[in-house]
Amino acid sequence: MSTITLTVTQPPFQLISSNASLSSSQSLPPHLNRIYKQASHLFLTRQTQAALETLLPLVTPSNPSKEDPTQSSSAPIASATRGTRIKVWNLYISIINEIVEIGAEAGKKQFGSVRWKELVAKARDGSIWDEVVNQGYTGIESAVDADVVANLLVLKVKLPPF
Repeated sequence: MSTITLTVTQPPFQLISSNASLSSSQSLPPHLNRIYKQASHLFLTRQTQAALETLLPLVTPSNPSKEDPTQSSSAPIASATRGTRIKVWNLYISIINEIVEIGAEAGKKQFGSVRWKELVAKARDGSIWDEVVNQGYTGIESAVDADVVANLLVLKVKLPPF
């Protein structure tokens, strides 16, 4: 049996906490940059629901295909630079992690029972991986940045039992 070692150069869930990362998001168009900064601020001030709702337009396709639901369309973040993609996806993963960690009682109170269960299930069943790949990297798994993969892995490993 072999052992796999994962080396992460930056600590998971720490990428969005520095002021340097917030101010270095100049590669996004101005309105997307503003959305990212606002979502980061909301997250850092523990306004998780507002942070998620603010960030969703960056990670959600603006016009999903209605003719073929199996065909994925990319979110606005898919066309951003590598560094910006990493920051946005890591913020999104951090938000999902926070939602999982607040627990069922607080989560259901803050998001509603159905929405909280959907968000937690996204982490538990791994569909967050599909979301990242399809909406952020045009369906190409090998294109997902290593830092994003590492944070997704940490999210999956940290999940408490249901």
